[in-house]
Amino acid sequence: MKKIALLTDGWKRLILYAWVAGIMERAREVGEEICLYHYNSYGNWSHDKCHNQGEYNIFNLPDLSGFDGIVLDCNNIQDKEQLQHLLELLKACQVPVVSINYDVEGFYYVGIDNKKPISDMMEHLYQEHDCRSFLFAGGPKDNFENAVRTETYLECLERFGLKEADNPVWYRDYDFDTGIYYMQKLAEAERKLPDAVICANDNIAAGICTEAERRGLHVPEDFLITGFDNLDKAAYFQPQLTTVNHRREEIGGRSLDILRRIWQGEEVEKYHFISTECLFSESCGCPNSRVVDYRAYMKNQITAGVEKDKDDMRLVDLEADMSICKNFSDAFAKMGDFLQEYDTEGFFIVVDKALFEADTTADFAVKGYRRENFKVAYAKDFRCAVEIYSMEELRAYMENLGGQSEFLFTPIHFKEQTIGYSILKNGRFLYDNPYYYNIHSILVREMENLYHRQQLENMNKRLRDIYNRDHLTGLYNRISYNEHMEQEFVKHHK
Repeated sequence: MKKIALLTDGWKRLILYAWVAGIMERAREVGEEICLYHYNSYGNWSHDKCHNQGEYNIFNLPDLSGFDGIVLDCNNIQDKEQLQHLLELLKACQVPVVSINYDVEGFYYVGIDNKKPISDMMEHLYQEHDCRSFLFAGGPKDNFENAVRTETYLECLERFGLKEADNPVWYRDYDFDTGIYYMQKLAEAERKLPDAVICANDNIAAGICTEAERRGLHVPEDFLITGFDNLDKAAYFQPQLTTVNHRREEIGGRSLDILRRIWQGEEVEKYHFISTECLFSESCGCPNSRVVDYRAYMKNQITAGVEKDKDDMRLVDLEADMSICKNFSDAFAKMGDFLQEYDTEGFFIVVDKALFEADTTADFAVKGYRRENFKVAYAKDFRCAVEIYSMEELRAYMENLGGQSEFLFTPIHFKEQTIGYSILKNGRFLYDNPYYYNIHSILVREMENLYHRQQLENMNKRLRDIYNRDHLTGLYNRISYNEHMEQEFVKHHK
């Protein structure tokens, strides 16, 4: 059996589960016995640097040298210091690393060829639609994929004899609101609209189209627009968006292919690209290129909406149930029971022993894990409690389960203070329900509430003890004596 570590930073509060699905799907196809250890942080969405520090510390948990291969998705890590630290850890472990959509010296690269589809898109707009002015509506400036797409856009301008000053590049984010912001910026600028807007993804394109329509402008009549990624909104949007099609799961599958070739002793080239395809459609003035079933789509949307409402209510119920838990054991059991209602096989919680002591002077780790202080506080596999107490016992238990299992490690922290981590075994529901952050955050919040509550009780007990004892001798004083006597009198009085 081979052990693979997958290190990811979710996009804001979402887990991009396609990498996991692709790796495990390919493993089943080729009959490779693998155990996938997925270490995921949510460090890029919060403006609280201390919170993000607590998230990124999960990358310090594994002994990376103990894996047969590592798959890295660091494209969303915006904190350059954290990124550099992670890359140094990976380079020092002497294990083959496959990097997804991010080029790192010494690592293998797998992803889409971002250059060719942008070049084909620009050529199509220039030759077929006579576009002579452009705008690149980009994502984050430091994002690797966005940088490659921007570079290709600028190369095309040079090939067409156009100046960047007249055909600008804008940077912001990858979301729908970025598209709205760009359209507002375009409308308020004292300049003619470009012939075509090249968007870094479909979200941005949809946002621009929506805001343009609100302002009385229309695509493709007033300007052309293209997207990227072929999300559902591209095919079903009005107008149907010109976009770039690729399959994310194939990237995960190709990552495993690369590692398997390395394990077999082959010489493996550095760069590996999955196929992409430009889908020209209504938003660039071409005919509708994809026959879509709108009724089936609406049916799926309605069903998904109903399921989301149910999930939201279940989260409300979970939060209410967790709020009345009297201790950590109750809270862990509530969360474990909740997750078992989804399509998941097991759940484990590992925490620092100092959590239970709730001492006001407790000092939790900020960087790294004090393994000698950690214990398994909750362990259930296939709805059965498992007798595991130490991190070493848990590691051995996981390895003995055999191949075709995936474990998701999620940090538990109070701001920058590392309390522990949870492990979700084969949480296949994550593919359709990516909002695991919302579920897990309820657990962390209740743990922090219980911890501070216990701290307060301990402090009151200490103050009461100081109040009831003589400072010089340490013996109970008259006040304490009277309290004890009164209790005993009531107890024995008939």
